[in-house]
Amino acid sequence: MFSVLLLAVPLAVLLPLFSPRRRVRELRRLSGLLLRALGVRVVHTGPRGGAALLVANHLSWLDGAALLVQQPIHLVADARTATGFLGRLLSGGGTIFLDRSRPRALPDTIAEITSALRTGLPVGAFPEGVRRCSSPGGAFTPAVFEAALRAGVPVRPTLIEHRLRGGRATSSAAFLSGQTLLDNVRAIAAIRGLEVHVRALPVLDPSRYRSRAALCRSAKAAIDRSATPSPAACPAADPRPFIPEKRLITPRDLTPSSVSYS
Repeated sequence: MFSVLLLAVPLAVLLPLFSPRRRVRELRRLSGLLLRALGVRVVHTGPRGGAALLVANHLSWLDGAALLVQQPIHLVADARTATGFLGRLLSGGGTIFLDRSRPRALPDTIAEITSALRTGLPVGAFPEGVRRCSSPGGAFTPAVFEAALRAGVPVRPTLIEHRLRGGRATSSAAFLSGQTLLDNVRAIAAIRGLEVHVRALPVLDPSRYRSRAALCRSAKAAIDRSATPSPAACPAADPRPFIPEKRLITPRDLTPSSVSYS
């Protein structure tokens, strides 16, 4: 872990000097080294690659790292991680920050996600808005699905599950309320045989849906159908809810389209 941190310091300085695609590749390489140092194995099933909006349930910061090591991808992260050294590293690696406390800023964030999708790389997002300690988690909010509609790219529902070697589900790695990042890293390092299972499900064609809300419901249903029943009910790891959907995007914020947003 110490060696990975030593590597991350100069990388945070150099990333803004690289091309956009190389930034993503370098953050991907660093994520792989970090997971390896923690003894975490990523198990991926299903297709990967190509421009798509990947939407997944959310258990831990491990989820973003697991998506990143499987393919070059832009991640959508909470704006609370945008400060300090970590924020500089994530920003330099092409991460898009979503500030849930500023609904007026959301149209700009959706535009940024749309622009990233149009470059041909996938974008990974966690539409639950909170972390939970078991799969498949709670309801999704529709806001980020607007970017897929605008960019005309498919949506790929993605199931993330934490398991121990041998297949047994575990909630030990969940990033729970009251934990610091250091606390959580220590907890993960103490788990023997931790695996993050990433299952890429069949894509959804946005052109077949009348609204982002319908697209959102279909994506969440696909994840729910594929999830292994949780061994125990778990509370939200971050209990703060998403901003009410009606405050996220209004018709005035959207470009003209034949899609219904009601």
